[in-house]
Amino acid sequence: MKVEMDKYVELLNSKNYSECTRALYIDGMRDYIRHGFDEIDLADERRYVEMLKKEGKKATTVNARIASLNVYNKLAGISIIDGVKIVKEPFEVDGMDIGDYQYMLDRLLKDGKYHWYMITKVLAGTGMRIGEAMGVTFGDIRRGACQVYGKGGKQRTVYFSHSLQENLHLYMKGKKDDEKLIPYTKAYVRTAYRNIKRRYNIRVKNNPHEYRHFFARQMYDAVQDLVLIKGLLGHESLNTTSEYVKKTQTVAMQKYAFAQSW
Repeated sequence: MKVEMDKYVELLNSKNYSECTRALYIDGMRDYIRHGFDEIDLADERRYVEMLKKEGKKATTVNARIASLNVYNKLAGISIIDGVKIVKEPFEVDGMDIGDYQYMLDRLLKDGKYHWYMITKVLAGTGMRIGEAMGVTFGDIRRGACQVYGKGGKQRTVYFSHSLQENLHLYMKGKKDDEKLIPYTKAYVRTAYRNIKRRYNIRVKNNPHEYRHFFARQMYDAVQDLVLIKGLLGHESLNTTSEYVKKTQTVAMQKYAFAQSW
């Protein structure tokens, strides 16, 4: 069956797909054509999928392309093709390590960006989500704990260690107890961390949520206690916590190289 893009677009518009999904499917079909295929044929589709794999496309991308083809397959009355299996990465790709973290803190202090230094220290030292941290006051930090509401409105206690309090003591001078640590919107904070990443040429992830993962990895290295970390992060499942404590690729390679003696 010859690929007819007009008919394909018409079919997509008749379905209850979001605009984003329709655009994704249309782009997938156009990519199929760009690879030299102009007919809907199972043998050609399988060749196309193999080409995508050889090009090094991620499994999620390949599956998105397959999904766009399968919509047309149903229209043509032929069998659909199975997606490729997605295997979870055993290590955190581009995750922040302690060296990257210390480098960024040093640069923030050198440039006099003390407020972003404090925000980063609190995110990395507590594992809070950015939405949770936006409710924290300087008085909370001085008291050593506060209550936050996480996903689903669930409440938990967040602690500020003596080490964290002492580290921030100098920079909190003049800050009132009821003053918010983060007087910005989530979007503003995310943009600020993107700019910091660019300014200091940071090679790893640098967004507010990455510090939640960083906290989990550092805590696990220190205490080896998933149940404790689960409670501190406010997770419902240990499986979720296990994903957070995965070592970065850099650390995994360093430990592998250090351990190998045969």
